[in-house]
Formats: sequence, structure tokens, C-alpha cells
Amino acid sequence: MKTLIRFTLLLLPFASSAQNADQNANNATPYTTYAVEVQAPDSVLQSIPKTTIENAISIRGLKKVTTSPSLTVSFTTRDLVIIEESVKEFVAAKKDTTGSDTTYYVQVLYSLKCEGKCYNAQKQLVYSGSWGIGQSKFTSFQMATRQEAEDYWKNNKESLKSNFIASIINPSLVAMGNRLSAEKLR
Repeated sequence: MKTLIRFTLLLLPFASSAQNADQNANNATPYTTYAVEVQAPDSVLQSIPKTTIENAISIRGLKKVTTSPSLTVSFTTRDLVIIEESVKEFVAAKKDTTGSDTTYYVQVLYSLKCEGKCYNAQKQLVYSGSWGIGQSKFTSFQMATRQEAEDYWKNNKESLKSNFIASIINPSLVAMGNRLSAEKLR
């Protein structure tokens, strides 16, 4: 019994230093602060201001700073690309013998590519994500005439483009912030 006690007492200092080594390995780079860099074309920044994008990026548990961050988050977006815009015709058959009802709607295919990266103070990449890789589709409500649908696109094009930009950038920012927070970068 005395031998077992002596052996245990002999190993205690080693167990303690092994535990400290494990804690030091896990906390080798304790991230406490982060800064945000945004690179976007003017057309995107007209829809969502740079400060709005910067403020939307957050990492839970870390403090946002402007100088000497332990992490730098970079968010880059390209310009909105309208792949196709067209007025489509929808024909619904009537139940009676008077023919069919025809309505028109606007359909727009678009894309916007975004990328998020996060670097530590030694400029090593610790996170990377991309969004808006494919194309998205917008379909308007149905209108009585082709002219009404054409006018709808012409009169609302800029606000619709802003909505398209927000529909890709906003979820991208949330996804990036959630992922960085979940990565246990603190």
C-alpha cells in the first residue's frame, strides 16, 4: 500500500504538467479581438453601405477593434450579374367554353458571388467560405398585360436589384458570423 501511495505521489507532478501542456496547446492562440475589412463594388455599396456590412459581421465572445486585431475578417463581393430578364406568359384554361386567360409576369435570373475569409495575426487563413455560387431566380406577381409586366420591370429595376443584392449578402454575413462564432476561435 505504501508503495502505491509513493508511486502516486511521484506521478502527481507529471500529471499536473501534462494537464498544463494540454491547456497550453488548446489556448496557444487565444483570439480576443477581430477587425473587419469589406471589399465591394460601388453598385453593391449603393444598396448596402459598407458600414452596414461591417456592423453585420460579428464573432460572439470577441471584441471588434480597428487596430491590432488577433483576427482579421475579410468580406469580398463581386457585382450583381443579371443573367436573364424576361416577360413570361402564363395561360390558364377556363372551365367554360370562352377560351383561356393569359397573364404575364417578370422573371429574372441573377447571381452575386461573395467570399469570406478570416486570418490570424500571423496572416494564416483560419476560415474561408463562399456564397452565391449558383444563380437565383425572381418571379413577379402575375399581371393582365405584357406591357404592364414590361413597365413593372422598367419602373422597379433598381429597387429589385437592391433586393437581389440583399437576398444574397445578408444571409452570407449571418452564416459567416455564425460559423466563425461556432469555430471556437476564442
